[in-house]
Amino acid sequence: MIQLVKIDQISNEQIIEYQKEFLKNHEIIHGSNGLTTEFDIVKWRKRVLKNEISPPSNLVPSTQFLLIDEKINLVGMLDLRHKLTPHLEKEGGHIGYSIRKSFRGAGYAKEGLRQALKIAKDKFDLNKVLLTCDSDNYVSKSVILSSGGKLDNRIEMNKKIVERYWIELND
Repeated sequence: MIQLVKIDQISNEQIIEYQKEFLKNHEIIHGSNGLTTEFDIVKWRKRVLKNEISPPSNLVPSTQFLLIDEKINLVGMLDLRHKLTPHLEKEGGHIGYSIRKSFRGAGYAKEGLRQALKIAKDKFDLNKVLLTCDSDNYVSKSVILSSGGKLDNRIEMNKKIVERYWIELND
């Protein structure tokens, strides 16, 4: 069973191993508050906590979650942004997420997103959330669609096509 936990429930070593797996595969760690390029985990943790309460003026408050399995393996990361900026309305949306390569294909992204949608509604009173993905990211597109995502539009950003999906958060 997958759980969303806060960053204080996972060791620095687990986070570093997560980061290393993405870097080894030359992948961006979506939904990680910049872990792709941050190599000081203590500094990263402080920034994540600050972003939840008092982010810099160019960012919105966001809550960082880590996805763990029943063995407390760090399998994914998910960032829930409490509101949108003009940039996030185009690319990024309310929720960004990633699953490490060695754990993909087990339904972790779907379950993590399901739990995040419940938090978005219950804790942040959001009625709908925006998720985006590159048009060629078929796995993420499938996760979004299976979670009730409805395609709003496709836009070009940095020479790639980004698809924008809204998910209605009903009772």
